[in-house]
Amino acid sequence: MRGEPGRKLLFLVGQWRSGTSLLQGLLNRHSSVALMYEAEPFALWPRQANARWPSDWPERLECYNQAISRHRLDAAALRSRRLGREAALGLYGAFGAQRGAGIIGEKAPAYYAWLPAVARIFPEARFVVIWRDPLECCRSAARAGRNNRFFAQRGMLTRILLGAEALASGVERLQQQGRDVQEVLYGELVANPEAQLRRVCESLEISFETRMLDLKGADLSLLPAGEHHDRVRSGVIGQTSNGPDPMPASLKAKAQRYSALWRDRFPQLGLGRALGSGPEARPPGWAEQWADRSANHILGQIDELKRQVFRRIPLNWWRQLRSATPR
Repeated sequence: MRGEPGRKLLFLVGQWRSGTSLLQGLLNRHSSVALMYEAEPFALWPRQANARWPSDWPERLECYNQAISRHRLDAAALRSRRLGREAALGLYGAFGAQRGAGIIGEKAPAYYAWLPAVARIFPEARFVVIWRDPLECCRSAARAGRNNRFFAQRGMLTRILLGAEALASGVERLQQQGRDVQEVLYGELVANPEAQLRRVCESLEISFETRMLDLKGADLSLLPAGEHHDRVRSGVIGQTSNGPDPMPASLKAKAQRYSALWRDRFPQLGLGRALGSGPEARPPGWAEQWADRSANHILGQIDELKRQVFRRIPLNWWRQLRSATPR
């Protein structure tokens, strides 16, 4: 790996609520793996290898998602690296050094729409992508949104639904470029974790370790607070039902239409196998696709505007804003 001799770089990516936390917890049980939990510096900073980050970038990342404190890192020790690629490698390397791990990187759901950009920055990186039926991701997010403001955001369920297409397009491009992308299905992972973990280990050229099956021994201190992580914290590998279905009938119908579209468009990807069965539906028409994608684009632009502000406001203002905003 360039800049980090003897180490491999790995990104674990999936949609929100697709099982990335579960898979990261299991992979990090391996003695050679140390993936950060949603550090996601490229969700804040420009997705360019030579983008120059400010000297206080570790403190700003801490304000953004508490990545520095959650991973028990020293912000001062990270400041010397300021070019995007090198700063990120320094971040991943610092966490990996704590564990003496040979495979470093992060679990980063926010990168679902930016796989090609991340791959350009890190031509040596490998990727593990986890797929779950987008409707199930939406259902899980709707339940999480009862107590979590991130998932309660307006338009979040539509963003998660359409995110499946963005992730699939990114995986398709990486595969066309000959990049190393290992696909995992959430349903298969919880049904037979050993088989799936052995397959991932083989792709990473490391031996399988039986302790990877013990989620109760995982270091879950990396997870942010929130009830939406309770399932992972329970140490139980498996699917669960959380009461009545919270999904509006209109969104379920929309998901069925998009599922019909994606089965035809991405038959070679894990997404096609992850899509749940349901009533036969026609794919969405061009007008519905245009409206949905336009709304999704606008929401993405609003997020980018917020990031632009976060990059530039005085750090003490940002801290005051966070302390004054209810969690």
